[in-house]
Amino acid sequence: MKEKRIALYVDFLTWNLRELVDGIRSEPHASTWKVHAHWMPDLVCDHQYYYQQPDGAILYIRPEWMPQVQARLRCPIVNLTNHDQRPKLPSVLPDDHEIGVIGARHLLGLGVSNFAFAGDGRYYAKCRQRGFSAAIHKKHRRCAIATHEIMTDRLNAGLLSATIRWLRELPKPCGIMAATDPCALTLIRLCESTGICVPGEIFIAGVNNAPEYCELNDPELSSISLPYWHMGKAAANTLQRLMNKEVAASRCNVQRITQGIKLVKRHSTLKLGRADNAVTKALAFIRREAGIRTLSVEEVLSTVDISRFALDNTLQKMLGYSTAEAITRVRIGHLKYMLGNTKDSIKKIASNAGFKTTEAMNHYFRRHANVAPSAWRKKHAVGVRVY
Repeated sequence: MKEKRIALYVDFLTWNLRELVDGIRSEPHASTWKVHAHWMPDLVCDHQYYYQQPDGAILYIRPEWMPQVQARLRCPIVNLTNHDQRPKLPSVLPDDHEIGVIGARHLLGLGVSNFAFAGDGRYYAKCRQRGFSAAIHKKHRRCAIATHEIMTDRLNAGLLSATIRWLRELPKPCGIMAATDPCALTLIRLCESTGICVPGEIFIAGVNNAPEYCELNDPELSSISLPYWHMGKAAANTLQRLMNKEVAASRCNVQRITQGIKLVKRHSTLKLGRADNAVTKALAFIRREAGIRTLSVEEVLSTVDISRFALDNTLQKMLGYSTAEAITRVRIGHLKYMLGNTKDSIKKIASNAGFKTTEAMNHYFRRHANVAPSAWRKKHAVGVRVY
């Protein structure tokens, strides 16, 4: 059987690419395929790949790049990007409504009475919001919706202020579902900067289960993983039918994949007992104060009626670290957020964080993050991402 050349166009920030490729290869027909991954935006500047027309293509790229790639491909195409309400190409997409339902079920299980949703305005976010709200209302609970879009690549002072005001006004304790992991991380950082405790007063879950957002964050972020493997398998099946002319592209319905969607529980939605009220209060104090000044464990203990041993022991069981480390994590997390999400000079960031000199902040950051602040900013400054 003749080998077929399949082009897989992906954004360079696409997570879980291995799962997607494994799903494609699991389709029996794919045994005769030779799959080439092409990274965007490299192809925007380098057109050499376009001169080798593939037999079929699978696209998981930003919507703004779609017309350019389509214009250069003369073969069947399957789309995996869920930004538009009515995809013009045969598409295999995650079931965003079900994603919202799964997020609601998890937060409802925490026993909180208040719920909210925050999105970035894209179509998939609106679908997730509808699924989340429907599941919450079904249990006769109210759901607050953020009226402004939390676009992590377009944050400004006005948007940050509006989001902080929204978080402060939410009745607590409150379970929040964010449309994406970056959106969830933004909410956590803003809660941290205003002294709102996560978990405790606010419980937050995101979507995509991206390791760089979920596992390297403090607290670690609970998140819903997308069904990349199942999407890859379904996309390969659809592409094979298109290449065999078993079905016309115009007759292909959008496939919405439910199988494989699951929530991965982490600390941001850790269920707390009544006995943990003192710990919640201590964490709220740490997250309100540690980012803007030097804070000692003794100051934290003065705000709660609990011994250092009991506080350290409870924190160790809940989050896996002591009170002193909690202060360090919040301080470093605040610095990383300011370095990565603002254009403030390092001198200004050091001053706002309570360091007497820039050198003192540089020494502190190097000691705890193993890298200079300027180097961290260069590597992690916020950019445009696709989800």
